[in-house]
Amino acid sequence: MDFVSRETLEKWIFVESGYLEEFNEKNRMGLTSDQLELLLAYARFLWETNQVINLVSRKDEINILRKHICHGLALSILSREYQFKSVLDLGTGGGIPGIPYAITHPDTSVILMDSIQKKITALESFIQLTGLKNTRAIRSRSEEWKQDQPVDAIFSRGVGTLKDMLNWTKSLRKNSKGMVYLFLKGGDLESEFSEIAGFMKNEIHNVQVKPVTFWGADQIGEDKSLIILETK
Repeated sequence: MDFVSRETLEKWIFVESGYLEEFNEKNRMGLTSDQLELLLAYARFLWETNQVINLVSRKDEINILRKHICHGLALSILSREYQFKSVLDLGTGGGIPGIPYAITHPDTSVILMDSIQKKITALESFIQLTGLKNTRAIRSRSEEWKQDQPVDAIFSRGVGTLKDMLNWTKSLRKNSKGMVYLFLKGGDLESEFSEIAGFMKNEIHNVQVKPVTFWGADQIGEDKSLIILETK
């Protein structure tokens, strides 16, 4: 998509604000007006920044809120039973699901991690601009990170296979007993689970696969799930 005018962008934000309010109400999220405004500011940031840095597919810019940010909000809708103190969004890219989670969970410390510096720099600018005090962005790989705080959970959205993610975070798992993985994924999950059968037997005590089915899920796409793995 070519760069849009400021007028077009503002019209898009106005339309999406109504959708977001309905999304909040229908899914009983209980978000405040300030939180909704932050989510809209994030949508604006992604659209504007995407003209310079590829944070989401250029073909998908019109769907930034409904398909991408609302997909990130699936964590808030489908994992309400968890109260995390600190979480790591691994391979955060443009900040999903980490930033939506940080906005909806202001008492949780959120670490956004990616190996690409320009993406981290962009996310740092958003964090500074909005005063999102519970969030920080780090350029690193999980295998190389000199961990300076424990994490209760690791998030990811479409980053690697289950086997990849578990291998990449082996050292983090040792430092955080009882850590929980929450992966937003699609595709052949049966095949991916078969690859980690040994890990499942030895290190996991609870597995949940929750289909992404809530109001607005039709805008996100088919065959999407939230995978939750609770380690021993």
